[in-house]
Amino acid sequence: MLYGRTGERNLDDPSFWPMFEMAQQLHVPLHLHPQSPPLAVREHYYSGYPPAVSAGFATHGIGWHYDAGVQFLRLVLSGVFDRFPGLQLVIGHWGELVLFYLDRIQQLATAAALPRPLTDYVRNNLFVTPSGILSRRYLAWASEVIGVDRIMFATDYPFEASSQSGARRFLEQAPLDEHEREQIASGTWQRLREGIRR
Repeated sequence: MLYGRTGERNLDDPSFWPMFEMAQQLHVPLHLHPQSPPLAVREHYYSGYPPAVSAGFATHGIGWHYDAGVQFLRLVLSGVFDRFPGLQLVIGHWGELVLFYLDRIQQLATAAALPRPLTDYVRNNLFVTPSGILSRRYLAWASEVIGVDRIMFATDYPFEASSQSGARRFLEQAPLDEHEREQIASGTWQRLREGIRR
């Protein structure tokens, strides 16, 4: 598990590339966890409210999710997945907003002259979890965009109330066939545990 920034360096900084090379060589995924945005961003975008509101706005409300999504996109746009095509990344919260903006973000991929469409990086180098957000709409969207074989069920215990009750029921009642349900519940996790061979 890692964050998107270390000090002033973003995750796509070349100093981190040996880690990506080793993860690819070992066939192990890296989990990109949300991180509080930089202080200047927090002050500019998320301040001016009562402390609890500003803190929540900058973190679990939405700031974390923008920040993690931006870090994934930085990896794509800087060519990390072209240099390390077997690198696998896991991000939570149904893809940290990235899945919902793929058509729009493609313009950046075109401007960066990437050799593949952005959707290829998402479908070949990314796994997502719901992180306790038990939403049928998000499940349907993620299934359509990334495929059930790239979704891994996960809660956010003990932080999300839904993680403490209802998580199993959500998966059992989700509009999935039994193969899809098994893939999301444990099949994809098992595949990752055994190592992805491309």
